[in-house]
Amino acid sequence: MNKTAVVLGNGKSLLSIPDGLLDTYESFGTNYIHLSGIQPTYFVCVDTIILTQHPTLIYNTVKNAKKTFLNNIHVNDANQHTRMLYKLPNVTLIGKDTDAFSECMYMSGYSAVYVALKMAYYEGFKRVLLYGVDHDRDWNHFATNYPPGVKTTELRRDIIWWHLRYANEVYKKDGRQIINYSAPSDLDKFFERV
Repeated sequence: MNKTAVVLGNGKSLLSIPDGLLDTYESFGTNYIHLSGIQPTYFVCVDTIILTQHPTLIYNTVKNAKKTFLNNIHVNDANQHTRMLYKLPNVTLIGKDTDAFSECMYMSGYSAVYVALKMAYYEGFKRVLLYGVDHDRDWNHFATNYPPGVKTTELRRDIIWWHLRYANEVYKKDGRQIINYSAPSDLDKFFERV
């Protein structure tokens, strides 16, 4: 198995991903990644709004992924489209971590990228390359038609920052590496750059 994976955030710097990179490495995409035209190898979605209100928008991405990780909270949801997602054979349910990431404050860390980093770790990847994890103040996405989500407050941003820093610590403790190719941000205080 190739020991390097690419974790794709939904920030504007995703548009600068090098040609051919996703042909070389397996990838983890999140939420509305389909709007970029990218079909990730692995797909992660723990967002309640997407899973309960917009499941049809991500259905093909979920179905075509090698493995999809979905929040276990909605497995018995009354919405028939949500239930269709959870019935796909490549879906793995995830919840509160009891292993390497057991010290996290929130299972999701308020960030699908954080969950993708956890799943990449458990899938055995030793090195992760981050693209589109911009962590900018305006929370700009790679596409102008990216659906609006929960408003990001300073508190929410701080919680996300804490969890991403924690993911970096877990990786380093195990001799693994996260390298940030996203736009410069506060995440440069702990993620490596090349």
